[in-house]
Amino acid sequence: LRGALRQSDLLVRISGDEFVVVLDDLEGDGGPDRVAQKILDEVLRPFRIEGNEVQVSASLGYALYPEDGGDAETLLKNADAAMYSAKENGRGSHAFYRSEMNQRASQRLSLEVALKKAFRDGEFTLYYQPRLDAATQGVVALAALLRWISPSRGVVPPGEFIPVAETLGLTEPLGRWVVGELCRQVAAWSSEGMPVRASFNLSPREFWQPDLATRILRQVRAAGVAPSSIVVE
Repeated sequence: LRGALRQSDLLVRISGDEFVVVLDDLEGDGGPDRVAQKILDEVLRPFRIEGNEVQVSASLGYALYPEDGGDAETLLKNADAAMYSAKENGRGSHAFYRSEMNQRASQRLSLEVALKKAFRDGEFTLYYQPRLDAATQGVVALAALLRWISPSRGVVPPGEFIPVAETLGLTEPLGRWVVGELCRQVAAWSSEGMPVRASFNLSPREFWQPDLATRILRQVRAAGVAPSSIVVE
């Protein structure tokens, strides 16, 4: 980051993976868009750690003084809102602050609070989508679909809450719940003489857990379910 900035620019780390850059007098440097892209290009440049090539990505949002805030607190808040907007456009993007972003940031904060409460209160459920044999039209498998049944929001699809759950660190406990609930239901169906093969979706973040396979197998065996009955997607 420092390599992409001028000596006079201020660079500070404000949390684990969040940094703030304060830039002054950009008129002769092509404006903040050029600097933002230069920073992102520098971050994206691969580097090596212990012989391995590593590449990271970042999202960047910026706010201008005095148009977007007359004090540091307001500028930081608005730059943060712009950063979340950039994240929605995909990693490696940058965005400038617009007034409507505050409303979206407020909605996101409300969603984060509601999602934490939903996990505590057990507001999640699994829907089961049948998979049919095209020739016989018989059900050959089921796909478990995670849904959030919110008292105030109704049925919330995973595309809306999973990205937020990832930022909150909830994907691992949610994944454990999904596997446990799926195994419980498959065991119940099997005891009623309806052996089924069921699949569930794994989030990309869960995939990197080193004990993932061991943990899933442990949950499957604890439920008394044949491992061949559970499919990971």
